[in-house]
Amino acid sequence: MGGVFRNDRGDWLLGFQHSKPSSSPLQSELEALKLGLSIALNYDFSPLIVETDAAELIKVFYSDAMSYTSIITDCRWLMHQLKHPKITHNFWEGNKVARKMAKDGLKHARKNQVFVNPLPLVLNNLAMDRNGYVYLTKKLSINACFILVEMGNVNVLEACPFTRDVPVSTM
Repeated sequence: MGGVFRNDRGDWLLGFQHSKPSSSPLQSELEALKLGLSIALNYDFSPLIVETDAAELIKVFYSDAMSYTSIITDCRWLMHQLKHPKITHNFWEGNKVARKMAKDGLKHARKNQVFVNPLPLVLNNLAMDRNGYVYLTKKLSINACFILVEMGNVNVLEACPFTRDVPVSTM
């Protein structure tokens, strides 16, 4: 698993990697969230906005799911200590830096590694993100667009197939 902390301009603050076995992709995402929240608390990264490309994580986290209750409880406690940061959705393509960090951490079987400077493998994506590049490779249904907007994905409107304005009632 891996992740990155950035400031409001997209500059690298800290990256992390950790290799840990899991029973499912959702468990890996939850474990990465828990580790990221722990690091945020230790480094006093608050206020904080969490971005993830795992829509399932957002759904499970805000429901009364019976699976993974221990990890979810730990994450909720950490979020309480961090003054309840918002968890938002981003497309997989817009989350390349964290994905590359996770893949590299797994490849090298790193345990609890924290990086003050960005790894060379993410420099290009960091620069693209900082310059406002939006990765659009999907066509989505209008229903999917609304669901992702509710999860906080601000890039989704660029990918949605709206062809005309939605009428607004003025009563």
